[in-house]
Formats: sequence, structure tokens, C-alpha cells
Amino acid sequence: MQPSLIQLKTILLRGVNVWPRPFNAEEDQQNYNAQGFDFDGVSIMESAQLIDPPIDDPYLYELVLRVSVRNEEGKKAPYFIDMEVYGAFEIAKNLEIPDNKEDVVLVNGCAILYGAIREQVHALSSRSIYGPLILPTVNFLDKRQKNKSNPIVTEKKQKKRTSKKDF
Repeated sequence: MQPSLIQLKTILLRGVNVWPRPFNAEEDQQNYNAQGFDFDGVSIMESAQLIDPPIDDPYLYELVLRVSVRNEEGKKAPYFIDMEVYGAFEIAKNLEIPDNKEDVVLVNGCAILYGAIREQVHALSSRSIYGPLILPTVNFLDKRQKNKSNPIVTEKKQKKRTSKKDF
């Protein structure tokens, strides 16, 4: 394990809405059981806004991530979801900073903020009528702005795990 190039300094929920969608008797009741729900075919919208660092602190970046499931088209999820999260991230001053630091903040920052959204959706829906919903696991590699052909993280050869000691 290595320290990350970015460190989360602040995380705030800017908007939270998890609402059970109305029951439709003509629809398959499977769509109303949130536990183990298959998101294949569900339209999930997201937007991210990276705010450039202030002049007096070039290591501080702010990021806003919004995730919505509006159920307007495609397969319907058991809940309407609309959440927005703010995060402040500091780029490590003692590590080698890549040229594509904005990409590092976008990709890794969105992953961190999305994890917070997943946690909140699960917590709120677990007390709701259709049961707990876990948003699907995603990645944000498509957020890269610079050098789209070069991945942010280079693959390392993993040693083969042969015993529990390796964990």
C-alpha cells in the first residue's frame, strides 16, 4: 500500500434525495426489490466539476460530483436518486507530482466522492420500503483530460498469492 497523490481534506453532502418510486401493478415486482438489484439497463447520470486551486494554495483542488437516477428512460430502479457531494483534495507536497495532476484529482477524487454517495444511498434506502440499494461499482477513467492514451495508473505485475500471509 502506498500513500495517494491526493488526500481528502473535506467532504460535504450538498444535496441528498433518495425517494422510492411509485408502485406500478403492471410492472414486474422484481424491479421493486432493491436488494441485489441489477443495474444493467438503468440510466445513471453523473457530472463532475473540478475547481482550480486558489492562487495562494496551488495544491488544493475542489471537486463536485453529482449522481442521478431519474428513471425517465431505460430500466427503472426502485428509487429516484439525486445526490451531490463536494470534496476538497490536497495534492501531496512530498511526492512526485505528475504533469496530469488534474486528471489524478478528477479520476481518484470522483471515485472517493462516488463511494460516499454509494454509502449514503445504501444507508438511506436500508430504512425504506424497497430495502437497501447498492449503486454499482464504477470507475472514472473516462474523466481524464490530458494524455487520454496514457493511463494514470500503470499496471504492476502482481505476485501470485499462495497463502493467507500474503493478504
